[in-house]
Order: sequence, then structure tokens, then C-alpha cells
Amino acid sequence: MVYDQLNRPNNEEHGRSRHSHCRSSRFRRRNRQVYVDDAALINRLLAKFGPEDISAMILTKMKETAERIPWPPSLSRRHYRSSLFNDAQRQATTDAGTIAGLPVVRIIIEPTAVALAYGLGAGTGSPQSDPSSERRVVIYDSGGGTFDVSLLSIEDGAFEVLATSSDTPLGGEDFDARVIKHNLKQHSNRANLTASEVRQDPKAMSKLRRAVETAKRVLSSQLTARLEIDSFYRGQDLSETLTRATFESLNADLFCRTMAPVKQVLKDAGLDKSEITDLEDRLGSQRCSSFFTTSSAKSRVNPDEAVAYGAAFQGAILNGDSFAKDIGILDTTALTLGIETVGGMFTKIIPRNEKIPTKKTQIFKTATKNQAAVNIRVFEGERGMTADNMLLGNFELGGIPPAPRGVPQIEVTLTIDSNGIVSATAADKGTGNEKSVTIRNENGRLSQEEIDRMIREAEEFADQDNAQRLRVEALNAFSQSVGVLKTQVADATGLGGKLGDRDKATLKAEIKEAEEWLEREDKLYAARGEEDDDESHFGHDPNDPLAIIEHLLNQ
Repeated sequence: MVYDQLNRPNNEEHGRSRHSHCRSSRFRRRNRQVYVDDAALINRLLAKFGPEDISAMILTKMKETAERIPWPPSLSRRHYRSSLFNDAQRQATTDAGTIAGLPVVRIIIEPTAVALAYGLGAGTGSPQSDPSSERRVVIYDSGGGTFDVSLLSIEDGAFEVLATSSDTPLGGEDFDARVIKHNLKQHSNRANLTASEVRQDPKAMSKLRRAVETAKRVLSSQLTARLEIDSFYRGQDLSETLTRATFESLNADLFCRTMAPVKQVLKDAGLDKSEITDLEDRLGSQRCSSFFTTSSAKSRVNPDEAVAYGAAFQGAILNGDSFAKDIGILDTTALTLGIETVGGMFTKIIPRNEKIPTKKTQIFKTATKNQAAVNIRVFEGERGMTADNMLLGNFELGGIPPAPRGVPQIEVTLTIDSNGIVSATAADKGTGNEKSVTIRNENGRLSQEEIDRMIREAEEFADQDNAQRLRVEALNAFSQSVGVLKTQVADATGLGGKLGDRDKATLKAEIKEAEEWLEREDKLYAARGEEDDDESHFGHDPNDPLAIIEHLLNQ
């Protein structure tokens, strides 16, 4: 299983968010020239896959699911991205869609998708209140790997993003980790275990992670949640109670962190908290709702479906569906864009939270006498020096006639399209010489050759993936059959009473051996990460447990 993938596409090695994420990541990874790749067990082989590969696999599965529904032929497939992805991450998201065979027509930010679902009632087909009255909605959204806050205005079917802010290294996984650690400690103390030995069991930890995620959702609407896991570790059950107060206490410092983006969006939009009419709290904490004392802090949208619902409605808008013709979305830029000027200064051209698509122009002058060319370096970020911001790309405009310093005027234009992809143009106003470029960010953008390679590999893995799926299904079915048979043999009023002592003893021994074999399979998968055909399949040895069990049952 691969967890916590959303905030990872093309995080730069020098980026602050990537370093923060590495400290808590459960992944092993190594650096590559083009992208950071993750270690993943595919068909029990340790393989290296880039974040784009993993995202593409998820999108491919979603595509297969969608294709089982009889959609109209004209309907295109689209997918969303997390808020505040930088340009390289947006490009990587587009690459993932291409690898999965999806035409990426539009990339919608996650909070906007949530706002669409919220404003339209997540399935009601109509807004939840008078559509002519303006509502200012704060989307307080903690996904698996990112934390985003957006402030939107909804009026007359128009959804306008007023401001966005984010803490990208912070996400739902961080909150889950605290609760997992707490419950693991509680259970270990009661069961005379050490937390470290339980952590070595991936199956137990996977069960606990799922239980915590479920409990967290329950706490969004209730004060108490139960964690019940049968046969959690070494046959012992786990039974714990998690209260909302405990959840907030364990994550008190993280909740404090979430309030910084909330205050930032209010500042950026020039609004006071009393002017907020609605709050969509997808984290389930009272901290944010108590901050907006006059707002309607109700989660009307299923948090697991909100983004998909909003993205689907955006698809309907782009597809020209009649029921969506009166709905419009005005998105904004996530980060400030500008260029490097003398001394490494970051000169802002397109400010943060500017509505997109957008186009901004500024005029610059040459810095030296007889300067024949200028190097345009485009950055995004909020710091005053380019060294602290993200380089998107650079290009050179040459052919400038000799002239005193400051005489030649260079007109620089930055453009952001509806998908947030950046283009830059530089023109010498004196000669009309011009050069344009779409920012590709070669350190984060996959080449077409690499995209083609990934597509080929995805096709090559298709048969192996299907074979592995069938094998896992067979193992699960066999495990279930062994469990049922074990219960029947122990039933003195049923099968157990009909068997002779010798046959019963033989059958119990074979059931035990089958259970041990299944346990070995789990350990082989977790520890070795590779196939061993000699040990991985019953049926080759006439004395194997499955053959003996079938023989006894036939008798």
C-alpha cells in the first residue's frame, strides 16, 4: 500500500516543504535528476516509481471505474489537484493524467471543488440558500497530505476565490499519526507489549490506521468514537475509546498551526472574521468553528466525496451541460509570480490571489551599458529574494542594440492560463524583438520521452497487475475457507462430531499448517518483497495441506 501521495508530486529537493515532509515520511526514496521516486512493492518486487507513476496508477483505476458507467460520448475526463501546488507540481499532475491516458482539460484546485459541492448542496442540484444573497465561505480543509484554507464568495451562481493559503507539509496523516501513537501506547500497556514490536507488524498497523481514520470522521459529528479491531496483534483484540477532547488535546499544536492560514486568507481578502457567513470544516475540530463565532459552522458535505463531486460539476460546466450553464468559477493564483532583477531581488508581476486566467506586464530597463542581452528568470514565491523562492524557468532575449544603461526598455509579460500554467514573454520596445516561452521547469517537468516510457511501462504492468489481483483474491478465499473449516471441525454437533479421532487430528494438523503457510506468505510479502514460486503456491506437492484437506472432505 502507498500512503500520503497527494502532496508529493515534484517537490523540489531544496524546497522547504519537501524537507519538512521527509522528516515524517514513511517512504524510502532516493534523489533522481528529474523527480523524486518512491520505493513501492509491485508484485512483491521492490520497484522505483515516481510520484507521477503512483498518481497515474490511481487515475487509471478511477478511469476504469468511470468507464463502466454509460457516459455520453462527448464527456471528457478530468482530475483535480491540491491547492497551492507550485508550477512544477501542476506540470507533474498533468503528466500523471497523460500517463493514465486522460486528456487533462482543466486542473481545478481542491478547495474550489469543495466550494462547488458545498454551494450546490452536494447532490441537491441547487444552492442551499437564496442564490442572490452573497455568502462568504471559509473552506477549512485537511486532506491526507496537505492543509488548505480558501475564502470564497458565492453569489448568483458565481464562485469567486477571494484568497487561499496553505500549510502543505501538514495534513490529515499528521493528525492520524498522533492518534495512532496514543492508541498503540494504550493498548500495549494493557496487553504487556511494547509499541515498537507492534509497529513491526504491517498488517496490525494497517488495521489501526484504518480504524483511526474512521474514528476521526465519526468525531466530526459526535463527541466519542470507538476503535474496535478483532485479532489486532497476536490474536488479541484492540478496544479503545477516542473522544473529541482527546483528539484535540493530542493535536493541539497542529490545530494552532491550522489557524495561521485561516488568519492569512482573511488578511489577504481584507475581511474581518465577523464578515464570514459560512464555514465548511472538513477536519472536525471545534477550534476553527469557535474562531468564527457568528458563522454557520456545519459540514453539509460528505468530506470523502466533496472534491470528486465538485470536480465532476466543473467537468459539467466545461462540457456545456445545460444544468450548469449559469454557474461560473473564478479561481486565483496560489503564489506570487515575478522575475529576478539586479542583486537577486524578486520583482513581483502577478500578485498572489490574483484571479486567473490573468496577464500582467511590467517594463524594465537594462542594468549595464551596451547590454546586448537580458536573461529573464521567472520565480514564484513570497520572499523578497529569488534565492528563497522557486525558480520556474529562464530564457534569454538577445539582439539589443548598444545603448547607455537604462535606455533600452524590456517589456516582460507573465500569463497564467485557466490550469495555472505559466507563460512568459519579453520584448524589446525599441526593436520589436520578442521571445516567448511556456515555463516548463526542466527540473520538475517530465520530457515527452519519459512520459512515453511511463505509458509503455503502465501497459506492460497491466497483465502482471491482473495476475497479482487474481492471486490475492485466491489467497483471501483460501484463508476464509480455512477459517470456516476450523470452526466446523471444532463444532461437536456438526462436522467435528462426524469425524473420527484420527481424521480429526489429521485435519487439525493440516489446518494449522495452512495457517502457518498463510502467515509465511504475509511475512514474505512484507520482508522479502519478492516472489518465491516454490513456496507461494499449494498444489505442487501431493502432500501439501490443501490436497490433504480436500481428500478428507471428499471422504
